[in-house]
Amino acid sequence: MNILIINAFGTSPSAKAKYTSFCNLIKNTLKRISKNTGIDSCSFTYKDPTNIDEYIYDPDFNPNEGTKTNITNKKNFDKIDMIFIDGCEKYLPWERIGYKLSLLIRLCKVCNKILYAGGVGLEILVYYLATGSRNELNFINAKGEVQSIEEIHLIP
Repeated sequence: MNILIINAFGTSPSAKAKYTSFCNLIKNTLKRISKNTGIDSCSFTYKDPTNIDEYIYDPDFNPNEGTKTNITNKKNFDKIDMIFIDGCEKYLPWERIGYKLSLLIRLCKVCNKILYAGGVGLEILVYYLATGSRNELNFINAKGEVQSIEEIHLIP
């Protein structure tokens, strides 16, 4: 299983500590549930929002007419099984600095990629909901059940 973890916390010592804690939580959780899910091993890739270009592509491109970069990026994105994003609000979708992260989250939505969005990732999802993407997102509650956006107020 290929896991992409995106650090949107920043570079300060406290941000690095939060990111380390976030990564350890993901690794420990996957290790704990691997026995029940049949996951043999996990491969982790660590990125920050400024260096995720290799995963971003235009989902509407025609593979026969697409550029080499677009096709390569699609293959890279398809190899990832799960994406985890967490961090500070510095990378908001309407800010230029948050554009790449916003595109990656949009690709997750379009391609039904498994995405954990905490912090800024969740803020970007809320932005999508506020700008007309409401019927395309489902949420998983604390019990592991899928809920629609209309039921989000029921998630404890």
